[in-house]
Amino acid sequence: MITLTFLLVTGGIVLAPRLINFIYGQSFSPSILAFQILMVSTGITLLYTIFKDALIVANLQQKFFLAIAAGAVINVVLNLILIPKFSLYGAAAATTITHSLIFFILLFFIFRFTGIRPSFKKIFTVLIISIFSSLIMALAISRPQIYNLNVFLSAIIGGIVYFATFFTLKEIVQYLKKTLYVQRY
Repeated sequence: MITLTFLLVTGGIVLAPRLINFIYGQSFSPSILAFQILMVSTGITLLYTIFKDALIVANLQQKFFLAIAAGAVINVVLNLILIPKFSLYGAAAATTITHSLIFFILLFFIFRFTGIRPSFKKIFTVLIISIFSSLIMALAISRPQIYNLNVFLSAIIGGIVYFATFFTLKEIVQYLKKTLYVQRY
């Protein structure tokens, strides 16, 4: 999920102006920033879906409901505060903050009420590789030669760059782990 989330969020943020203008036209340009903020929210939602599913499998649906209920209350409060001052950007920010809160509540519930213990070493490795791959992809699709192509072609090229970088880095990390393990013993 981390791998796909970083691909989608980074691609969505970088290509947001092209996507909005392609689908809705120039008159919707003010929505670009809101879309970019909501792409972060989408990424957070994709990541916490794993925790939601784990709670359901563990027959702890009520914990998921509590997290969503807390998120709903926080979202209403944040909307009341942020929309009058920031309009649609405030609503987008409120949604992103809400999903972040739900993420941390679900993570707490996973540790508190289940025996699931994620391997932070593996997660950290995938996270670093995903971040670096996202940066390389963002640099590639931001170049005018790629950015100014058809938006879907730009997205495909971005995906190819992302996965090529991701799998190359993954192989390098695995090689280094094997080399360091052999040298250690």
